[in-house]
Amino acid sequence: MHTGGRIEMLEAAWLIGCDGTHSIACTRMGLTFEEDALHAEFILVDVHIAELAAPPDESAIFWHPVRA
Repeated sequence: MHTGGRIEMLEAAWLIGCDGTHSIACTRMGLTFEEDALHAEFILVDVHIAELAAPPDESAIFWHPVRA
């Protein structure tokens, strides 16, 4: 890690990366993934839908049946 121009060493039991299969974390750890993953274009939005009867602490995902 580079923080303020200095290098820090970190040891951890877990590393969670949410920046894709070609992320710097995956690259540095030597991880590779098969390219059989979902190939889709999508848009992520954070909106409030008043008619949606879902608890506020849960997420909802909607896929268009033709474009999914």
